[in-house]
Amino acid sequence: MTDLAKSVKINPYTGKISIMCDDRVAFTIGVLDGHTIEVRGGDVVMDKGVAYDEKLQITPCYSNVVQVSKMRYE
Repeated sequence: MTDLAKSVKINPYTGKISIMCDDRVAFTIGVLDGHTIEVRGGDVVMDKGVAYDEKLQITPCYSNVVQVSKMRYE
């Protein structure tokens, strides 16, 4: 994704944020309450010729940071 401003969409009805990759939803983020978010894996997407499916891997980095990655399509 080269232009982040064009790759993020907000659904006006649900308030959920969709992060796009090649016109497909890579991730959907929603706020469940004041202290919980939900991250969904979205669609299968291509990045630099590699397919990634909807499975997610969560990697803790610090006490207040996690990385959420899509898994390679096998």
